[in-house]
Amino acid sequence: MVRPQNHHNEKVKPIIFLDFDGVLNAFDEPRILSEKCVSAFNYLLEQTDADVVVSSTWRVLRSIEELRLILETAGFKYPERIIGVTPIAYKDRKKLNILLGVRRGREIEAWLKEHPKVKNFVILDDDTDMEPFMDRLIKINSDKGLTLRNVKKVLKLLGEFKKE
Repeated sequence: MVRPQNHHNEKVKPIIFLDFDGVLNAFDEPRILSEKCVSAFNYLLEQTDADVVVSSTWRVLRSIEELRLILETAGFKYPERIIGVTPIAYKDRKKLNILLGVRRGREIEAWLKEHPKVKNFVILDDDTDMEPFMDRLIKINSDKGLTLRNVKKVLKLLGEFKKE
C-alpha cells in the first residue's frame, strides 16, 4: 500500500527514485545486491527524510512487498520508506524489452504528475534515459554501484531544493 503524502498538515517529503542494477549492485554481480551499496543507501536514508520510489525494472515482475523483502534480506533498514513504484510505460513485455533504456524518465514524470506536490527529488540510476529530469539524475558508475561520494551528491542536490 502506498502511504499518502499530501495530507494538509503533512510535510511533502523528498523522493529518491531508485534503480537496482548498477546502483545497489555492480555489474560483476548482477541480480545480487551488494552489502556495500545497500549500506551506502542506508546511510543516505539516515541523513535525509526522503522516501523511496522504485524505478528499477525489478518492479515489473515483483510487488512492492517483494521488493521490500529483497532489500531487507540484503541489509536494508528502512523498508517502510519505500512508498511506491513508477508506472510501467509498457505492460506488453515484448514492447518493454524493446524500450528499456528509453522510457524511465517518462515513467518518473508520470509518477510526479500523480503526486504534484512533490518538487524535491533525485534519481539514482546507472543509465541516462531520464529526460526531462537530467538535472535531477545522480549517475552511478555501474562498475562500483552506489558509493558514499554519490550519497554526498544526493544530499547536496536535495539540500539545494530545501532552500526554495
